[in-house]
Amino acid sequence: MIIVDDILDESKIRYNKPPLYRVVGIKQAILDSITLETGASFLCLKYFSEHKHFAKIHKEMVLNLATTTISQTQELSKYNIEDFEVFENLVKSFPLFVHAVASVVYLAGIDDPKLQSIVKKICMDIAIFGKRFDDFTVFLDPSTIGEKDNTDIANFKITWMAIQVSKMGSPQQKNTFMEHYGSTDPKSISIIFDIYQELNLVEHFDRYMMKFYDDMQTQIHNLPPQLPKQFFYNILDCAVANKMYA
Repeated sequence: MIIVDDILDESKIRYNKPPLYRVVGIKQAILDSITLETGASFLCLKYFSEHKHFAKIHKEMVLNLATTTISQTQELSKYNIEDFEVFENLVKSFPLFVHAVASVVYLAGIDDPKLQSIVKKICMDIAIFGKRFDDFTVFLDPSTIGEKDNTDIANFKITWMAIQVSKMGSPQQKNTFMEHYGSTDPKSISIIFDIYQELNLVEHFDRYMMKFYDDMQTQIHNLPPQLPKQFFYNILDCAVANKMYA
């Protein structure tokens, strides 16, 4: 999925190195991604086919791939600024994270639908925050970018910052934003960053993160006894430390 994502985003760097498609070419990279996807299915079959929840685990894998493909398809479209918030949650961090944890819970022998629903709700909330924090990093400190280049502005990605412009920006700021968002011109990108600065997004994000952390701490504290609270505390701490994608 990362291989295809880099192709669609025309990424220049991934994990401090050129992405695969820039090394072996797009055609070979596509074939490699299919090989890896098929290999994952074979590994799941080899090691978990005798598990009593194998069918459900395999379903989570299929949902993982399906929802990622749908989200990537959505990202090919451009939306009106008024619709940004509606489409934000169609993000790859949702399938990549939520279905993986759901599978772990099945492997632990927990298949109660109510408990699974609780797990997915918590994971969804954490995944959305993690995606927002990951997007925000390039604005917070552009000098830290290294593991992957940020093409969100040039590719018209719906990020937390873009949504704040749609919600808090003046009519003039919104018009300027839509005029320059999606451009690869360094001047346009600089104008977008200026709008983010004008809206004090660092301060807004800090408040949002503190509220999110407190709310999630309460949710995890109130989990049913069948679910491992420390496991979810660890995931939460990882998210607020911006290490979900490290």
